[in-house]
Amino acid sequence: MSAIDGLLELVDGYLAGTLTEVQQADLDRRLCTEPRSRQLFWLAINHEVLLRTRTVAGLEGVAAADAGPGGAPWWRAMAVRWAAAALILVLLGAAARFGLRQGAGPGILGVASLVPARAGGGGSVHHPDHRQEPLRIGQVLGQDDAIEVEDGASVELRAPGEATTFALEGAASLVVRTTPQGMRLRLEHGELTAEVAHQPPGRQVMIGTPQATVEVVGTRFVVAASAERTSVDVDDGRVRVAASGIPGDRAEIGPGGRVVARTGQRLDESPLSELSWSDHRPIGVLMLCTGESGWPRNPRGWLHDAAIDITTAGGREELRRRLEAIVDQSIANLHAVGAQALVFWDLEGMESPLGYVGDPRQLATLAPEMDAIADGLIERVRSAGIAVGVAIRLDEVIRARPGGALSLSPAHAPALLAQQRMHYAHKRWGATIFPLLGAPREGMDIATICRRLHADSPQALIIPTAAHGEADRWSAPWIQPEQLASHLGSPHRPGSMAVIAPLDDAYMAAHRDELIHAVEAGDVLTLRAWYKTDGHLLVQQIQAAAQAHPR
Repeated sequence: MSAIDGLLELVDGYLAGTLTEVQQADLDRRLCTEPRSRQLFWLAINHEVLLRTRTVAGLEGVAAADAGPGGAPWWRAMAVRWAAAALILVLLGAAARFGLRQGAGPGILGVASLVPARAGGGGSVHHPDHRQEPLRIGQVLGQDDAIEVEDGASVELRAPGEATTFALEGAASLVVRTTPQGMRLRLEHGELTAEVAHQPPGRQVMIGTPQATVEVVGTRFVVAASAERTSVDVDDGRVRVAASGIPGDRAEIGPGGRVVARTGQRLDESPLSELSWSDHRPIGVLMLCTGESGWPRNPRGWLHDAAIDITTAGGREELRRRLEAIVDQSIANLHAVGAQALVFWDLEGMESPLGYVGDPRQLATLAPEMDAIADGLIERVRSAGIAVGVAIRLDEVIRARPGGALSLSPAHAPALLAQQRMHYAHKRWGATIFPLLGAPREGMDIATICRRLHADSPQALIIPTAAHGEADRWSAPWIQPEQLASHLGSPHRPGSMAVIAPLDDAYMAAHRDELIHAVEAGDVLTLRAWYKTDGHLLVQQIQAAAQAHPR
């Protein structure tokens, strides 16, 4: 069955009112993430409306023709009323549930998509009349409505009739209002990623926070607010920022600009510093799984061993002992080459076809057997004087139903999502090194994401695996072997660095001199830490030669 046929079956079920919860969730997801699906859905709704309109007209005609001295039979009049009511419900239901308005409506913003928190809730809407209701797709926010987003959830809001969107991920509070001069939002706390369409003359979008007011007529930017500070980062266009309580303290910033407002202080327009990572020693990589094993007792493929049994207490204890031995061996190998860190690439396992999950916040749900022992494993690494890294994905990782397969969905605010995952890994395990897996959705630049992450966590090393543009100003791009020749042949931007993926022993031996020059220039070698090879000695030799003649 083609994707279009599958969509049409879902639409048929929606119109008939026969969708299951799983089918309804699938339809919701497609309408939120696929513009083509939204267009086809609306065409189907219009077609159904046309058919039902003709049915209503036909019934009315039959009723009139058959009407005698006593009028039309009662059942025909009732049929007309039911058909008309069904028509109205189809229109209202589709517009309310999916926000498919054809023009500007009375609402200020509509809830276009919603990813619940891992605990199941997405948030709530608080109305001015003190009514409260759960946050859901299709809601229309009106004057002075307040939206509260739960920690771990994400929501995208869209303005009717224009290409203006606002994304909130994680704990956030936003109040919406509109005036003849334009939309007025109040961000009490949290982070808001805004993409504002160019506004007509005399109108502008304004976002207030406890410390500042942001004025914009059309651009893409991020506002982060707390009780103490507000930061504004601009991707495109220009915005004006005015400090609250300090008359005349204003700033105008363009692409790449940043302003920070603190309570009772003047605006800080200090330019964002570029990456300055002083440790260029090797980094170890630890991969613990095999993908799509299909093993019922070891579904996440731990240690590439079908005999591992995570379904029993004894099996989980055996897994712990074997993982501790692997971590201890990795520590010994890293000490031997003088490495600075060990990166855990697949803590959540590889049960799903999507591969590496990259969301440590979901460890307890996706891999409870690893969640129970991860703290002890990582503490062994830190106690050995080796820094810790954790791989992070830029996509939403979603399980549509309990026990169902995981899937990826482009994040509305990938930088914010990555921040939250990084903060979790840093708070729980002290992680400071973060490979970024995947690429952002269309229209979002990886360099912009790296800039925001560096601004938020300047003490961390960001390693994007899909880097381009100016990403190396704020991160250390991950270089695969097939990219290495062009990388080694190009001049380094002063101060930039790359992280070179683990190389085969033969490649390192054949390109030893080029790799020495790369390390001299600041690049970092990596190695597979969990077993020892002749390549580890080559890493030592390359590192020693580069340190003898640093650039």
